[in-house]
Amino acid sequence: AVADAAGDVFKMVYRIVGRGTALMALKRQGDPITVRGPIGTGFFSSRGERPLPEKVILAGGSVGAAPLLFASRKLGLPRIAGTVMGVSGRGWEGFAEWLKEAFPGTALYSDDGTVGTKGTVLSGLPDTLPDDTEIWACGPQGMLRALAAKYPREGERIMVALESRMACGMGGCLGCVIPTIHGNRRVCVDGPVFSAGEVKWNDLSSS
Repeated sequence: AVADAAGDVFKMVYRIVGRGTALMALKRQGDPITVRGPIGTGFFSSRGERPLPEKVILAGGSVGAAPLLFASRKLGLPRIAGTVMGVSGRGWEGFAEWLKEAFPGTALYSDDGTVGTKGTVLSGLPDTLPDDTEIWACGPQGMLRALAAKYPREGERIMVALESRMACGMGGCLGCVIPTIHGNRRVCVDGPVFSAGEVKWNDLSSS
């Protein structure tokens, strides 16, 4: 995911999960790559005519924190009500350090307590969401599903950036289709940002 951009330079954060990301990891400074985009919706473009909320809580799991950094820079500090980040634990110490540098003052959680506080991202979120506040989240499907379940009546104020394996990334292969209340949608071009209330979580295959 794009973590930051300035001028003609952008930064990406990714985890090696398959052949494509493994090939990316072999690249060295100066190697050429081809990039096509931007494609799909972001936390801002997905809103349509809806105004920005007064406050936003950023919630990121693992490498899902990356697009939230980009969003936070565009939001500006006055609108950010808090940041909550989570990692699995052991083996993620280096990434956790990056999170603390990228999101000063963030509440950091890990499943095993190796870094930050033992718990999950949901541990750091309020039980009740203030009326003027939205949550913008990105992370593993299980985390986003649990987030939607935590706030069942606030689905329109929970914006989630879904992760999905993509073959083409341009909407042609239909490999990243998810069920929503509006019918099937492609994560790559119709998303990746949706409101939690429009995703049919019970019909979504686990990953």
